[in-house]
Amino acid sequence: PGATNVIPGEAKLSLDVRHPDDETRNRACKELQQRAQEIATARGVFANWQTTHQGNAVICNRSFTALMETAVKRHQKDAPLLASGAGHDAATMAAICPVAILFVRCKGGISHNPAESATEADVGVAIGVMKEFLKLLS
Repeated sequence: PGATNVIPGEAKLSLDVRHPDDETRNRACKELQQRAQEIATARGVFANWQTTHQGNAVICNRSFTALMETAVKRHQKDAPLLASGAGHDAATMAAICPVAILFVRCKGGISHNPAESATEADVGVAIGVMKEFLKLLS
């Protein structure tokens, strides 16, 4: 197990497919599944596709996002808007209240992984942005 020069009898793969538009994401998943089956058939192997979780896209509240953008720009020059698609708590909370997400810069862009790491300075900026966001919100 884990050896790079061994041909396994079985391999497992997981995909995390995200898009802010559910129809586009669903279409991409169908195309990926079809292509996986075509490749498996061409190679004489069996492909078993299982969907273990699927959630609808959640759009952050536009007013909150605008306030967050203003708060970020008071701490740094740019405030890029990012589509996440991740299953953050915000995705669940959006069913009962408006939400916005602030992303904290992580070393190498790695997040949701044991190797995730943020500098004290970046965490300090995030705290300052959230403080400013709450002031603007109030």
